[in-house]
Amino acid sequence: MRSPRPDDETTRLATLREYYILDTAPEPAYDELARLAMLVGATPIAVVTLVDYDRQWFKARINVDPIETPRDVSFCAYAILSSEVFIVNDATKDARFATSPLVTGPTGIQFYAGAPLVMWNGQRIGTVAVMDTRPRRLAPNQVDGLRALAHQVVAQLELRRLVEEEKRMQRQGTERFQLLARATNDAVWDWDLMTNEIWWSEGLRTLFGLPPDAVPTLDTWAARIHAEDLPRVERSLFGAVQSGKHFWSDEYRFLCHDRRYADILDRGYVIHDRGRPVRMVGAMLDITERRRLEDQLRQAQKMEALGQLSGGIAHDFNNLLTVIQVNAALISRGAPEGEIKEHASDIAHASDRAAALTRQLLTVSRKQVMQQHVVDVNEVVQNMTRMLQRALGEDVALVEHLSTNLPPVKADVGMLEQVLLNLAVNARDAMRAGGQLTIATGEKLIAEPRSGSLPAQHVFVSVSDTGTGIAVDQLPHIFEPFFTTKDVGKGSGLGLATVYGIVRQHQGWIDVASEPEHGTTFCFFLPATRPSHVEHDTKPSVDPELPRGTETLLVVEDEDALRQLVVNVLEACGYTVFAASSGVQAIELWPVLRDQVQLLLTDLVMPGGVTGRELAERLRKDLPALRVVYTSGYAAAQAGTGEPLVEGQNFLAKPYQPELLARIVRGVLDA
Repeated sequence: MRSPRPDDETTRLATLREYYILDTAPEPAYDELARLAMLVGATPIAVVTLVDYDRQWFKARINVDPIETPRDVSFCAYAILSSEVFIVNDATKDARFATSPLVTGPTGIQFYAGAPLVMWNGQRIGTVAVMDTRPRRLAPNQVDGLRALAHQVVAQLELRRLVEEEKRMQRQGTERFQLLARATNDAVWDWDLMTNEIWWSEGLRTLFGLPPDAVPTLDTWAARIHAEDLPRVERSLFGAVQSGKHFWSDEYRFLCHDRRYADILDRGYVIHDRGRPVRMVGAMLDITERRRLEDQLRQAQKMEALGQLSGGIAHDFNNLLTVIQVNAALISRGAPEGEIKEHASDIAHASDRAAALTRQLLTVSRKQVMQQHVVDVNEVVQNMTRMLQRALGEDVALVEHLSTNLPPVKADVGMLEQVLLNLAVNARDAMRAGGQLTIATGEKLIAEPRSGSLPAQHVFVSVSDTGTGIAVDQLPHIFEPFFTTKDVGKGSGLGLATVYGIVRQHQGWIDVASEPEHGTTFCFFLPATRPSHVEHDTKPSVDPELPRGTETLLVVEDEDALRQLVVNVLEACGYTVFAASSGVQAIELWPVLRDQVQLLLTDLVMPGGVTGRELAERLRKDLPALRVVYTSGYAAAQAGTGEPLVEGQNFLAKPYQPELLARIVRGVLDA
């Protein structure tokens, strides 16, 4: 592979040599910029590269061994031809690089992104680049960050050149420095340590809205540094000057013209004359956006970890709920009308409510889709009254003001119950000495609703308490994840974030009004739907007869108690049932069972490395006529690719009743 060369190669090389940087020792400023590039790109490799006539030389390198490589095999030789960030997502599929030793050799580079270093005269002398040993892509904000870092390297190169010029020609060097500083967007400064005078570039106005003459002295600059940061910054700055160091760097908060604080990365070089510090030049970089992106990344990682944890808990809990529900149903079926049957019914009802809560955990983990039905909001509130009163305790009175003839809404009942419970628990914590919680419902025609919905009739639910209220400065943040007004250790900061998310999922919105020591009212609005679609509970008053059969079934379930219970129910229906605790065990048993089994009932998520889908595919290759019923504590919509799963047909969602189990098994066998 032979790399291209720009037409004005002579001019470019002349520009490169003006900076007197080739083959110089490593410098902290460039090493830091390379580390920042690695952070922005989230890649394992980063370099600051300069392209000479026949080589690319690394001024800074992270996780790269050689100090230079031949130009003819480099990515950088192409990057300097581009005015934008040059990106190769997969070098193995790019004819320009597929045979390069950097790709095929030990380094194994497959991804490259390089932002050209465009100098004051338009010449491109090198790049800031990130690399990876696997194909990948950069997000737009990462591309912008790489481009910004290239500007910082250019600024550092310009500063370095000016320092060298200063040694040879003080006056001419100062003029060039100020000219180049005005060409950048950074707030470049020049501090005369002998007179204590400071010169600022126009970047001070661009970044922070301040004219250069607004910060004429060291004292006025220090006055704009946040009071918590100032002592540390002054110690590090004067310490660097007095200790004979050549480089200084620190981060702090700086007050802008609009009274906001910007996060600043400030760096400077100390110039010495016969061992004595006489001048310091540097630049202030606004890193507020970078900090925000880092915070967003950390927040996303927290939410991802929370989702994984909640999904696993909900899946395991659904197994236990299935055992509870099936046993309660069997007790109710075998008991005569009376107290025992009522107790069994209470157990089944409580497990239904618990199942609704697990759906919320699965929603947090993105493993459960909403199960929306047309419902009566008043009925949801009334069904929650008993649970809410227990959650509130004896010191809090629960009062309901429910509007009559409310139109229904389309919603997930479990999610609405979660909203009411979270709001009630928050209200209880705000009424430490007791008080009153009032839940009211009503309807309202909203001419300009939020969330992008059309003007329409809306149903609202308000939850009001007589507690301590919320401070005015905290109100804008109460729906943010992990923000809490409670004492340390007494709140996760997820309750109101969950409420907000659920309401928005239902195309609604939520308002809050509060006054310290006078209580708080949360009111959420949901679009109304047509009354003719209200769904009612149609459970039969008499236990139906379970469908029966004489076929042979194979049940694969890793939860021991649930597996045995399912076997017992199906055997009671007349089937011959074999059982396995995992997909691996089922495969081991299959040669013996192959000529006997007509239907496989398998959990989707199991330990041992063989999922329910994989098990069914392997057994069906050997026995195409095998019928399959899948079951899981996750929703069918989250089961991945493969055979379509339809709840109530070939998919059994946990928890379930024995009637549904027997009916689906019989239906699949008869299909």
